[in-house]
Amino acid sequence: MTTIICVHGTGAGDANDEGPRWWQRGSAFQMRLSGWLGIDPAQFEPFHWGSGPNSESERRKAGSDLLKRLLKFEAAGEDYVLLGHSHGGSVIHHALLVASARGKRLPRLRRWITIGTPFIWMKPRRHLFRRLTNIAKIAYLSALSSLVAMIIWGPVYYYYGRGMVTASVQAWGQPDQAAMPDEFVDFYLASQIVGPLIVVPVLWGLIMWSQRSIRRFYSKKGRTFFKREYVPRWQPFWSNADEAINALRATKPLKLSLFKSNLLTEPMKAAVVLVFTLFSLASFAMSMFYFAKYGLSPDFVASVFRTSTTFSFGLVPAVDVAGIREDPVDMTGAVVFASHHPIMVASTLLGLPLFIGVLFLVLSLFFGIVHWVAYLCGIPTSAFLNRLTADRLRNAAFGNDTIGEKVVQVAPVPEDCDETFTHLPEDVEKRLSAFCAEKAAITLERVREVLGVSEQLPDKSDIATTLAKELSSYELIHVAYFEVEEFARLVADALRGGCGSPNERLLTSEGAAETAA
Repeated sequence: MTTIICVHGTGAGDANDEGPRWWQRGSAFQMRLSGWLGIDPAQFEPFHWGSGPNSESERRKAGSDLLKRLLKFEAAGEDYVLLGHSHGGSVIHHALLVASARGKRLPRLRRWITIGTPFIWMKPRRHLFRRLTNIAKIAYLSALSSLVAMIIWGPVYYYYGRGMVTASVQAWGQPDQAAMPDEFVDFYLASQIVGPLIVVPVLWGLIMWSQRSIRRFYSKKGRTFFKREYVPRWQPFWSNADEAINALRATKPLKLSLFKSNLLTEPMKAAVVLVFTLFSLASFAMSMFYFAKYGLSPDFVASVFRTSTTFSFGLVPAVDVAGIREDPVDMTGAVVFASHHPIMVASTLLGLPLFIGVLFLVLSLFFGIVHWVAYLCGIPTSAFLNRLTADRLRNAAFGNDTIGEKVVQVAPVPEDCDETFTHLPEDVEKRLSAFCAEKAAITLERVREVLGVSEQLPDKSDIATTLAKELSSYELIHVAYFEVEEFARLVADALRGGCGSPNERLLTSEGAAETAA
């Protein structure tokens, strides 16, 4: 008896082995397959990998878990077939890559079938430092600093170490007779010289050990093994109009210009205004504190000047106000002086707008400098943020949460496959599109009905909820594969060759129809 292991895709997980989903026991799809193949429905076995998170790390972990189950079948001498939809096919692919890296042929694997799987081609980043975890980066920097210390300080310790130790001891106030013994000094210096020779290789070995999974995943030997052993047993199915595959393909060249070169100008000028405002508020608070403490007294003046000098960072010369005494202004005398010197009064009055104009000019020049500095800094900053945002969006779409690896392409076949695989037969492709069009028309009619009565809903937020309930998801080809009988027959025909049938069937719609008949 051959077991058919079904692997669900992204977001399609369910804790129950039985249910209506294609990969669950008792589903309509599995019942049709078991009927066409003439097998016991109990031969279907679901593989769970949580909810099916859109995470490359989780897919690889699921692949390792799947391989453990496959090895149990191998040990028991039982045949099995793998059937995966969407990124469920990626989980199967990862399981076989791990098996290839370990040199395991899995002879009991009769066939593996992927349906609408967007294979994500990845490669490690060029620079080692970008491929390391935080702990490994610390080890890398430690190894580098130890290597530099060994190169620079090794000769220094060797030739001048004794004198350096003696000088250090004396600097700490120790007499000559309290100095360390010569033998201990020699041992200390030798450890400083030889220590990096031990530390650097150990740290480098740990760094290389942390990269073992990436080296194994991308090893040429493992990829060649996979191509030789597993590609001949692979059967892919995908539609030219598969939304998931095509959407991820379009995501790769994504370029964004969300952030302009002037993105820092207004924030930096606002920051300058904020600094001046906070400085003014701090000055006012300081003055109020000293006024409450000393009142309008010489101590108040002395405290304000002393604090202002301290926070001027040397830009304002210190003013000695020690011994200052109270001496009020004679306002009457000021008025008399002004009446006798009209020219000086006029100069003072004209000087006020001039002072304001100069102050305004200085501030405008200052803000102009801030603007252009911010603009020049914004050019590389905007480019970096645009690239970072695009990378984050692409990685979110691909589920790429790996460290030190990047996506280079999305395709319906693995990177290791250079053979030409056919798409769905034309008649199956047309039937699949027609099925989705029928579902979309029904859904659109229901959506129109919901929008027509939207004014009667007590809460406008009910509209989105009601519309979501009308979507069946079968409007998308990526989800509708298992609902089309012609496609299910193709899968049955492909499975027949791996489920104990004495003759292989061609993967054509005519062959599938003949098999079903």
